Amino acid sequence: MHCQRDERDCEAAAALHGRDSTPRLARRDQRRLCLLIACSIGGIKIKGAVKDTAILFVPMLPALLIVILFPQRILWLPRLLMAQYVK
Repeated sequence: MHCQRDERDCEAAAALHGRDSTPRLARRDQRRLCLLIACSIGGIKIKGAVKDTAILFVPMLPALLIVILFPQRILWLPRLLMAQYVK
């Protein structure tokens, strides 16, 4: 891999590509790094990108909690329509 920037950028890019020459990043760190790289390429501020993605995650969290806490309420329709497949 050929990099003309700083050595840390090369290491980060190699880690994202799964090269064994650099220490592996945790998945969470890879996601953060991908966000930083995408913002850099797109020329947008990180604050704006986080705000745009938070708009998607905020409604998802209550829906996920409802599914986790009340699975019987969610599964009543599949059980009604396809009782032999959903137990």
